[in-house]
Amino acid sequence: MEDEWRRLEGQAEATLFQSWDWCDCWLSHYGHGGQPLILKVVSEDKTLAIAPLLRQRSWFGLPLRRVTFIGTGPSDYGGLLALGPDDAGSPAVAAALADVKFDLVDLHQLPESPASRLGEALKDRFNVLVLPQEPTLAVELPIDLDAYLSTLSKKFRTNTVYADRRLRRDFKFEQKTYKEADELFAGMDIFFRLHQQRWLAKRLPGLFVGGRNRRFHQALAGRLAFGDRLVLSVAFLDGEPAAAFYGFKFGKSYSYYLGGFDPKLAKYSASTVLIFNLIKDALAEQAKDFDFLRGQETYKLRWGAGEKPLFRLLVFPSTPRGRLAAGLAVRQNQIVQRARAGLHK
Repeated sequence: MEDEWRRLEGQAEATLFQSWDWCDCWLSHYGHGGQPLILKVVSEDKTLAIAPLLRQRSWFGLPLRRVTFIGTGPSDYGGLLALGPDDAGSPAVAAALADVKFDLVDLHQLPESPASRLGEALKDRFNVLVLPQEPTLAVELPIDLDAYLSTLSKKFRTNTVYADRRLRRDFKFEQKTYKEADELFAGMDIFFRLHQQRWLAKRLPGLFVGGRNRRFHQALAGRLAFGDRLVLSVAFLDGEPAAAFYGFKFGKSYSYYLGGFDPKLAKYSASTVLIFNLIKDALAEQAKDFDFLRGQETYKLRWGAGEKPLFRLLVFPSTPRGRLAAGLAVRQNQIVQRARAGLHK
């Protein structure tokens, strides 16, 4: 389905997390033990939507049949790859799901409209629960830099401009963006190291303490760079990497997936300057938004980001296994949301 999937990407309302590159790469690194379940909505030989789903025969070590999105976990948005509004294709997908044998349909990080539409279409035959999940935070970008700066507080705007001048005055400041295949490994290695330094300073392990996450994002970066969808940028002070930005371009959106910085250089605000320069790049390319994705860190609000509520949709039959699976999902959601909120205090 790759060619068809990629054609739909060019026209669809979706995020990078529904793209072929993300889903195929995720399956290669995390999808073992599951089976792709791809639902396609077609009208008059035209593909209107693709639902990238995964079917699992066990969950938490129990024989529970679970259907979830490909990419659940690392993905910051769930949903369909669909022409039209973000809930387009939901009734047809719901009808197809109703014919699949499952103990739990467990769809994460859905915007409110698709969650409601899918739940409404399935509630006559199944039990439906909609649980709040951590929202994303995004900046709706105006037409130009001056208009954007006018939305920021005077203090933050002044501090950001001053930090930019100070870096260029006191250091040999360089911002390097990695796009070429022969540079990507080195660029990602710097990003991994700075990300880990940030979290180790908090006495937390960080995302890249294990090898599989590194391999996934290294492979993904190569795919995205080939399609000009990678945003990998590092700020250097006197030749030393001080801050890194790892994100994506998809459609009219820039997104900030993960970052890192050297705690020893944090007082110079290299991360702030790096984000500021990339927001300017997004404005120059007429992006519609700059999405900070999950994580309710207060610094995102200073950039003018607003919340996008997201939800977890649970659909289950009135069977012992269905009720057990739903109970596990509710408890898991409570624990995960509490833990994520604690990270950002």
